[in-house]
Amino acid sequence: MSWEIDVPKLPFKKPSQIEQLEAMRPEQREAMDSSEIEERINAAADSLVWTYVREMREEAHFDMCVAIVSHALSEMGAALGGKVGAILVGTSERVARRASRELFPE
Repeated sequence: MSWEIDVPKLPFKKPSQIEQLEAMRPEQREAMDSSEIEERINAAADSLVWTYVREMREEAHFDMCVAIVSHALSEMGAALGGKVGAILVGTSERVARRASRELFPE
């Protein structure tokens, strides 16, 4: 029996940072330093925000961007599990807000 990650299909291209995490063996992910994980999460959030803005164009707005990016990060974290998944889920809202605020200043 082999274990496979059940990552949801997203309506946009998955960030390369997440694809790289998925490609790792579970023990490789668990051995990662928390700061490296957070760097990858921040980069993935930035990528998701840019994709959202590009796809939505004039209809894009801050609150929806935060909701979509946060949800995507949480779903991917839940699918990955372990330490990386927990950090993804736990930081998804904060990271989504930070990344969204860069493109939607107050």
